[in-house]
Amino acid sequence: MRRRDFLRTLSLGAGGLLVGNGFSMRLAQAASGVDQTRRYVFIYFSGAWDLLLGLDPRNPAEYTDERVDETGIQLSWDRITGLDPTLISTPDSPIVVGPAMAALAPHFDVMSVVRGVAMDTVTHEVGRRYFITGMMPRGLTAAGSSMGTRIVARQGDQSPIPNLVCQSESYNEGLPTFANALSVGSVVDLVAALGDGPDEPGASVRQALTQFRARQNPFCDPMSLDRFGILATVRETTIKARDLVGGGGGPPLADLFNFRLPQHAELRGRYQIPTFNPTVAGARVAMAFQALKYGVSQSITLTAATGLDTHDANWADDQADRQRAGWNLVATLLADLKATDDPNVSGKKLIDTTTVVCFSEFGRTPKLNSRQGRDHSVVNACLLAGAGVPHNKVFGGTTAVGMNALPVHPRTGVVSSSGLTITPNNILASILASSGMDTDKLRHDGLSFLIG
Repeated sequence: MRRRDFLRTLSLGAGGLLVGNGFSMRLAQAASGVDQTRRYVFIYFSGAWDLLLGLDPRNPAEYTDERVDETGIQLSWDRITGLDPTLISTPDSPIVVGPAMAALAPHFDVMSVVRGVAMDTVTHEVGRRYFITGMMPRGLTAAGSSMGTRIVARQGDQSPIPNLVCQSESYNEGLPTFANALSVGSVVDLVAALGDGPDEPGASVRQALTQFRARQNPFCDPMSLDRFGILATVRETTIKARDLVGGGGGPPLADLFNFRLPQHAELRGRYQIPTFNPTVAGARVAMAFQALKYGVSQSITLTAATGLDTHDANWADDQADRQRAGWNLVATLLADLKATDDPNVSGKKLIDTTTVVCFSEFGRTPKLNSRQGRDHSVVNACLLAGAGVPHNKVFGGTTAVGMNALPVHPRTGVVSSSGLTITPNNILASILASSGMDTDKLRHDGLSFLIG
């Protein structure tokens, strides 16, 4: 669904959508050969997750506390109140995950697990920015652009909010400004940004402004005065801001994300959103679903779980519960993507056209420390789901003793002593390559086994 059709459907704007030449030029910048229908969701688990509870578990019957000195791996699941200490698997899948990921079992058919990912850092900022950009930061400073920015720059500006980011980071290093993220701290902030202010103009004034914006102002001719493109950018930004805020006789775009409204009662129930507190993680994941369902965004980045930096006894109190809550939301999103038609591609469900990447900055140590928590580990894992990635697969691995990353064959992803070590760089390069985008800036062609 094009932005023009989308906004016309919602009856936004007194005079319909009025798009200047800037939109056409932005679409012209979209690279040929790029899949224009692919959408992306990047889901961050903040604080560094315990992989043993999720993406890279061990059998508790084999890895007992009595064998910790031998294996270097200490599950200690019995210390976590309310946890069912069993591995999660299904008869028709090679995927086995830890008890925090029980809700994902129905979705093994559309996902893959990548293990043994080397982060080369135990600093939160570095690990997080490495997975956001695909490039190792310069010190603590992000290098390159975030994935959402790269994606929109390559696809072109083809949706109301092409690059939407909620409670995460976004970067732009040398890419067009239209690829910049609309970055908000919560869904409440998004609704506020999309709504009219207290001094909104009346209908007659709005109509006059709309008509003015539709015309090329003869006193400010970009052809003669817009040497650096600033005037054209200001004009296009003004038009787009008006389109997003909407008004006139129809529902504003903000209503799609105002989860306090009665029409979202069922959505609130699915994503565990309290009526009067739509700032929770569930609201952020529901935001992603709404943005995809209604063709609002091409790339969405959000945080689904926080508080995972459990160095002390809070590991037993918080890690499993918070990680499980995040995975439950991911499971709800995947179920909705499976059940919902893509608004842009006839005959396809959103799961067929949307790539989902779940990541954290790194993992946690396989042994408890002296404070009964887990410290930072350079070894990580991630989950890939949906379009452009293999389904029902496990790639890579970690050692049976000490849980160190193992190299893999570059074409199969099978553990191989003469292979390469998986990094965020080549995972994200694979995501871009799967939809026909170039990966020159990442200096890697991607891994063939990660391209579905």
